[in-house]
Amino acid sequence: MAMKPAVTAHKPAPCALPPGWDGALALMLDQIGTEGFVAALRGVLELSCSFDSMVVSRYPFGAPPVSLFHDLDEVQAAISVQFYASGPYLLDPLYQACRKPVAPGAYRLLDLAAPRFDRSEYFRTFYRKIRLSDEIGILIRQRADSWIVVSLARNARRPRFSAEEVAQVNTVVRTVSVAVLRHWGGATEEEYAAEGTILEDRLEDFAQDILSPREAEIVRLV
Repeated sequence: MAMKPAVTAHKPAPCALPPGWDGALALMLDQIGTEGFVAALRGVLELSCSFDSMVVSRYPFGAPPVSLFHDLDEVQAAISVQFYASGPYLLDPLYQACRKPVAPGAYRLLDLAAPRFDRSEYFRTFYRKIRLSDEIGILIRQRADSWIVVSLARNARRPRFSAEEVAQVNTVVRTVSVAVLRHWGGATEEEYAAEGTILEDRLEDFAQDILSPREAEIVRLV
């Protein structure tokens, strides 16, 4: 009797990076520690997917989130930053994912939420007030018990993020994560040195996994 061939895990092909990624990535890395970093970070992420707002928060263990950046107006910020930090964050699927924890990376909020999200307490008490159609959270582990989350959101009339768009963000998430940690992580000199080594390693992996030899050479020069 013929034996069935062994089943092996299928590794999906990496997403192709859009034109202009190399210049955007180089600018982001060059702007770490400067006022231009946020715009450069946004430039990299907007090549992966379109979004209407970006909020960056630190989630320290046992304490409310700390806002590191947002591009919201005064009214939006009063709800999405101040009110959120007063308690609703405890019900946020992104926050709960950090506490589990899940693996670092980019996730749609709806993929992390329990079924029937629109009937959840978080939706009723908070999420419906901010009028979003969808949200991608880039979960970045800062330390064992502290995370930084970059939230990319679309307004209510926009379509939800597709699986392809989440995959596109995940294509650059390792390099983005290290850049965010260098800019906002508040690391010591020793930790910065270690992160520099990690950045080099991740850029090398990034080059091997996705890029042509010429593109990989550009990344190494960056």
